[in-house]
Amino acid sequence: MNTRVLLVDDEVAIRRQLRESLAQSGFEVTESGDALGALRLIERGAIEGRHFGVVVTDMVLPDIEGLKLLSIIKSRYPDLKVVLVTSGQAGEETLEEVQRARGDGFIAQPFSADDLVSMLSKLDLGTALAPSLVSSYIFVTVAGDAEPMEVYQTLAKEDGVVYCDAVRGGEYQILLLVHGATHEEIDTRVSDLVRRIPGIDGCETVHVRQPYIADEIRPFIHDYNREHEEDPSFHRAPNRATAYLRLDVPPGELVGLFSRLYFLDEVVEIDASVEGDQLVLLLQATDFEHIRRVVNQGIRLMEGIQRIREFKVIPFQS
Repeated sequence: MNTRVLLVDDEVAIRRQLRESLAQSGFEVTESGDALGALRLIERGAIEGRHFGVVVTDMVLPDIEGLKLLSIIKSRYPDLKVVLVTSGQAGEETLEEVQRARGDGFIAQPFSADDLVSMLSKLDLGTALAPSLVSSYIFVTVAGDAEPMEVYQTLAKEDGVVYCDAVRGGEYQILLLVHGATHEEIDTRVSDLVRRIPGIDGCETVHVRQPYIADEIRPFIHDYNREHEEDPSFHRAPNRATAYLRLDVPPGELVGLFSRLYFLDEVVEIDASVEGDQLVLLLQATDFEHIRRVVNQGIRLMEGIQRIREFKVIPFQS
């Protein structure tokens, strides 16, 4: 099978027993004695390109309960399979809790290693091993003799483009948010765009990621997202003033600033550069005057921000 399994249990004897049986069935097994260690292993595996296919975790852990760990994992890696190991008293109520938290299964103690192998073999683990999409912002400069609208309309139709916005406020005329399998693959596509599409004078690419947030803050971000999921103002919407901010920050200040900016009402999206020295924000409000006040009276005064570049989105559709 060669599927990577992460076992999370604070009892060494249980982990050892399950590890041996899973390894004999062809699984590649890694162990963790607590939830925080499991999160670090999951993130490290993603960074190294060695994704786990399934996490098998006990419901009772010394630091974070199993259901909360399930929610945290799914908030960042929704395709990663998670199986909960429950006590012998588990019943329909436990099953409903696991399903509400988007768990992929649960198995009640006592159980044999063969029972666990049988359950994992029934899961569709192939999709969980696929690399997660990465994101990049592309800042496009249009040649002086080209028609910006034609370039904009062409770029908006390219594969992988999430947002394509005509902007004003600097040397760039078009801003793209694109998804791809890897940042290297995005670099190749950007080079192809410059070569293939007439009128593009140049591009600057900012590869972004979600920064590592302290475990004490991450549950608040997750719950905040869930609480506001149905709020229209929480998502990008047409007919609202829209602007991007590109913030230069010292690497040591990035995580703290990310957490502060994340909860601003006007911030629809926020990403951190892979290098850790920039934040890219998407803001929306009723008008640009509102955005100006937020920037000048709030964001600009935050300690640690070295430079702010603002790009106002020109309100028209392709």
